[in-house]
Amino acid sequence: MLIKFFRSGQGNGSAPINYLIASHVKEYDGNRHLIFGADNKPKMKVRDPLPDIVRGNIDVTRSLIDQCRHKWRYRSGVISFAASDMPTYDQQIEVINEFEQLAFAGLHADQYNILWVRHQHEGRVELHFLTPRCELTTGKSLNIAPPGYRKTCDTLRDLKNLQYGWADPCDSSRMQSAIAPKREMVERARSRDQLQIWIEELISIGEISDRKEMVAILKKTGFLIPRQGKQYITVQDPETDTRWRMRGAIYDENWTRQSFVEQKDHGSNARDREIQQHQIDSVVLATEQFVNDTISKLKDAKLTISDDIRQIREFSKRARNAERDVATIERKAYQERSKRLFYMILLCIPTWAMVTLLAVMLWSPGTILQPGNYIMIDMQNHTFQKCESVDGGSLCTNLE
Repeated sequence: MLIKFFRSGQGNGSAPINYLIASHVKEYDGNRHLIFGADNKPKMKVRDPLPDIVRGNIDVTRSLIDQCRHKWRYRSGVISFAASDMPTYDQQIEVINEFEQLAFAGLHADQYNILWVRHQHEGRVELHFLTPRCELTTGKSLNIAPPGYRKTCDTLRDLKNLQYGWADPCDSSRMQSAIAPKREMVERARSRDQLQIWIEELISIGEISDRKEMVAILKKTGFLIPRQGKQYITVQDPETDTRWRMRGAIYDENWTRQSFVEQKDHGSNARDREIQQHQIDSVVLATEQFVNDTISKLKDAKLTISDDIRQIREFSKRARNAERDVATIERKAYQERSKRLFYMILLCIPTWAMVTLLAVMLWSPGTILQPGNYIMIDMQNHTFQKCESVDGGSLCTNLE
């Protein structure tokens, strides 16, 4: 088992994800050279069995990579097992978990995202991983393979290989001798495009560093170079006598590989800058829209609050008026009750006085009435008279 990180990491998330889940891929030979078919197009092969997602969500990972604002947007790699390893599903999950604990040490599950896809079409298990290069809660750059990462990854690799007896990539018995790039171009260069692709491949792997080396390799392969101009070379296939005049920057007599690499990097950087600028514009537009929506909502909320305040003030005014009305009614009711009580007192005082005096006279000594006698009350003068029957008449005297 070995752990390998890929160099790629720029661009959007569609490219790495499409590679991980594609059912058809280009076919390469043992030297990672494209194999062309009779139609002069790269051959395609079917992944059998098809890739399957072990952990993660394709859409979420793609979206997070696209939204990452850093130059390097993602990290990808593979945990590859030898055909003889044959790890079980539980062992694969165990390796995945321990790799995540090592790569995202100190982080919680909601602070990072990672996608795991299993490939088995090469006759061995390959656990490919893809993770956005940003910490999700802060948006800061998160590089799970910083300088010196090889030492920690190799420790995990050696531990698992020793634990389960898996193949050790550092075992000298497993090492292969170096294989030189193929020079034969009879099958690979039946057209100008194939020849161009093959030459660029040799340039990319460092086999060609200037035009002299290019011409030497073409001649060694079996091609003829009948003419060399300042800005072109003519290549001839000796079997078919087909000639191609190869023009372009790489065929200039003063061309070097360094200028070719710088040009490719410049083009890549220009595309990256264009993509980044597009994303920045999108973010700015989205931010402006968010700010405008927020301002609009705040204005609506302000109007609503103003209406609420106005209604509260109106209710308060009504409440104060009602409170004054209640106080006025209570005051008038109190005055009316006081007035009635006063009048009742005025009416009751003379009556109670007379009743009291009568009681005193009736129960006082010498005032007991005899049969035929009676008491007469003069309400106008507020006096009492004792009347006695005398010779068929009445004799009344005032009571003191």
